[in-house]
Amino acid sequence: MGFFSWKTSDTKRSISNKYSNRGTFEVFMITKDRRIWKEEQYDGYGVFGGKKFYELVKELNPGVLLELPKLVEKVNPQNEKWEIYFNSLPESENCENQGFFYDEDKEWGRKSSSNGDKIYDNNK
Repeated sequence: MGFFSWKTSDTKRSISNKYSNRGTFEVFMITKDRRIWKEEQYDGYGVFGGKKFYELVKELNPGVLLELPKLVEKVNPQNEKWEIYFNSLPESENCENQGFFYDEDKEWGRKSSSNGDKIYDNNK
């Protein structure tokens, strides 16, 4: 299975994984009912603070999909208006780079042709 990732709801920053040349940064997975999971070394497989994103989605939505957790860089659990804050955030978008395959990281698929030109094979 390949990597997958999102962009943070608050800053729209791509959540890079620990294998990326970009390195990682602190991310929080939050829910409307104030549950918070802190992740410092995202591994690229949907786990934040030991909690699987899609397992949490299932817990939050036992029947119909109504609520998704959100991924943010900054969080204040003491916020008196938490629900308003949570609802004001857009959903965390999927990251088209999968938290790893950034334009500046083309080295991951680098090969050399017979004449020495560098070519890229992104189908690994």
